[in-house]
Amino acid sequence: MPPLGGLGCALASTIINWALALVGMVLLTRVDVFRPFGIFGHFCWPVWRRQAAQLRLGIPMGLSYI
Repeated sequence: MPPLGGLGCALASTIINWALALVGMVLLTRVDVFRPFGIFGHFCWPVWRRQAAQLRLGIPMGLSYI
């Protein structure tokens, strides 16, 4: 495989983080310890003001990987 530099780092980080998210969701739905919390029992729309605050932190952190 050819070296990909920053793009390869971003790709690898994305794959790993999605894999961790999927494993976490599977564990939350399959392990009985988490059932009393009702984590996946309801849906609520995101609060966009909070999402914007997260992005103000997350975008610089994501760019620092490069």
